[in-house]
Amino acid sequence: MIRYHDAFEQGSIEWLNARCGLLSASEMKHVLSVQGGGSVAMYRATGAVPEKLTAKKSQALDAIGNRCGSVAELCFLADVSDGVIRGLIKDGAIEKYLVEQPMRFSTPNDDRAVAHLYELLAQRISRYVEPHYIGDDMLRGHEDEIRARIAYEKMTGRTVREVGLITNDEWGFTLAYSPDGVVGDDGLIEAKSRRQKYQVQTLVECVPSGSIPAEYLAQCQTGLLVSKRPWLDFLSYAGGYHMPAITVHPDPVVQNAIVEASGAFEERLAARLAQYLDVINSDARLVPTERVIEQEMFV
Repeated sequence: MIRYHDAFEQGSIEWLNARCGLLSASEMKHVLSVQGGGSVAMYRATGAVPEKLTAKKSQALDAIGNRCGSVAELCFLADVSDGVIRGLIKDGAIEKYLVEQPMRFSTPNDDRAVAHLYELLAQRISRYVEPHYIGDDMLRGHEDEIRARIAYEKMTGRTVREVGLITNDEWGFTLAYSPDGVVGDDGLIEAKSRRQKYQVQTLVECVPSGSIPAEYLAQCQTGLLVSKRPWLDFLSYAGGYHMPAITVHPDPVVQNAIVEASGAFEERLAARLAQYLDVINSDARLVPTERVIEQEMFV
């Protein structure tokens, strides 16, 4: 069942308590790794001969023959500069085409993935979320998300409503998603504060193909899966740069992988919980302690 928790704000104590121990969209990267997917631009000779065929252009076409590759690969292959290859593209002697990349899924097993499993296990045992350090990037990100939402409303004329948390337990376990906003009855927004180098990269590499940065794919698809909404606008924000709004639709292949990976994660977590309880109930020398909370800061 899908539940909207909008009686509290994101970052509040109530919000932390509501998502305590839950597998959430923002941390899905520690449960499922997604590589590939989308399309890659490749280049090949068309057979056309430029009107002004310089020695360098002729050298390049002879070396390339019927082979293909990226601009950089063709430059290396033909031993010519980037300008020569791009000149041939402008002349129509080399054409661009897109190659679809297969999507690959795997289970992360690095230190962060292991730490995330034990963090959720600890939260389920204690029903407590430890405070975490709030750095400059987090503070900037919080403010930029607000700016992105305001800019999006101004651009689209749509009203974005804030929601604390969305949960869905239809798979026998609960997944959680904290959207940056819901739009009407069918849309979502996911805003990201980016450093300028990543903003430029997104504008150059993602906007032309209508794709989003790979590191946010699992989070956005989990958000769509949890909410059962048909679209999500991904907002990439960096002050001083144009903000793209890239629409993401549910991908059944990715979402099935998310459900399978989440189910396997829950099984691993249950196994670790059983081991923990075996230790607690054993004859091991264990000394009970009490938690003393001196100061906490949340944002």
